[in-house]
Amino acid sequence: MAKDTEKLIRQLSLISFLMAERRPVSALEIKQDVEGYSEMNDDAFARRFYADRAELEALGINLKVEKPPEGYFEAELYTLPPENFYLPPIEFDDSELAALQTALVLLDGRFAYAEPLRLALQQLSWGRPSPLGSPEHRSVAVAVTASAGSRELSQRLAKVETAISRRKTIEFEYYSIERDEVSKRKVDPYHLLFQGGQFYLMGYSHERGDMRVFRLSRIRDKVSYASKAEHDFPTPAGFDPWSYANRADWQLGDAAGTARIWISDRIAWLIERDFGRYGSIEKVAKGARLGSRRVPGDGVLFTTDYAQPRQLIAWVLGLGEHVRLIEPGELVHEAAARLALGVHGPEAAHTRAAE
Repeated sequence: MAKDTEKLIRQLSLISFLMAERRPVSALEIKQDVEGYSEMNDDAFARRFYADRAELEALGINLKVEKPPEGYFEAELYTLPPENFYLPPIEFDDSELAALQTALVLLDGRFAYAEPLRLALQQLSWGRPSPLGSPEHRSVAVAVTASAGSRELSQRLAKVETAISRRKTIEFEYYSIERDEVSKRKVDPYHLLFQGGQFYLMGYSHERGDMRVFRLSRIRDKVSYASKAEHDFPTPAGFDPWSYANRADWQLGDAAGTARIWISDRIAWLIERDFGRYGSIEKVAKGARLGSRRVPGDGVLFTTDYAQPRQLIAWVLGLGEHVRLIEPGELVHEAAARLALGVHGPEAAHTRAAE
């Protein structure tokens, strides 16, 4: 065993022994009962014990020494009062507490130690108003929109993970954003995927008779088992979870169509680097005709399959003036309506959609 390891074990054993005894102990008792000292002769023990005490003191762990009137080393008594090894109180100002509470909001539901962090923050802020409610930090609460979920989502996630491992069919109420309605679903869960800040469930939908992808944040209320059987279904031999790991957010699910997107030269390199694997890219010049439309400038044409139109439109609109959706026409129409809704409100969006 290396000398540094031996020293560490010896010092930790010394601290543990003194904390457990809670009474003054002699050097002889330490030599006999503390691991690492018992095999030393008296001279070696005196040197090592003195060196260990010096190192512990340098770390802020001070042994209390009661010296006898005669001054003999062997007659000294040693203790470790709690105040000599407790850390000083931790004081956080409001901005630091706000940062910690913001971190908790972001990590809740996908961080193994979220609950200990919540309890620690409760103790640290005991009797103090939440700093996130103060005027200077109120915007923090509004800005925290990238969380994978909350405690409710965490509970659903645990239930779904168990169902996957046990091959249990599950039932839940699900909000479909395309139809703007909540309906009951019965699903054989095969695989979970975390992508783009969201958890997605891949499984066989009994209502659709086919594979479907469900976003966990759209599940309403609790997830329940469909039966009391030990197992409900076998995982199909042809299912490949890795095929979903190499898709963009808008490609999770069965392909619904193919989109063509113009991207300006200014950001073409970035799109090719980060999203090129999700489709194909070709160079286009300003004024080139693509179907019934002309491209607005030099750039590239990104062709990609999509399963979720809204996800693709959201991605395109998020890139601003450097990107234009060229085809298909129904996606172009919906993108224009959503852009009008964001800029001018519902009335303008309705007028634009009716054109």
